[in-house]
Amino acid sequence: WYLEAVCPGQYGIPEPWNFPFRRSYWCGPRPPKSPAPCPTQLDPKVLVEEAPPGLSPGVSVRGLEKHF
Repeated sequence: WYLEAVCPGQYGIPEPWNFPFRRSYWCGPRPPKSPAPCPTQLDPKVLVEEAPPGLSPGVSVRGLEKHF
């Protein structure tokens, strides 16, 4: 288990040698700190495209975010 994680082979991503002693291994990654809301988050109707008249939307996406 340890050797396969540290030396995974040609296609794997190696873990650092001390990965079993890290908090993230046992507890999982910490949630990211949320930044201050941008102006478009304050008014949700800023980037809303209405459905064409006479048609009902097949898919509706709400609350989509991209974090860097």
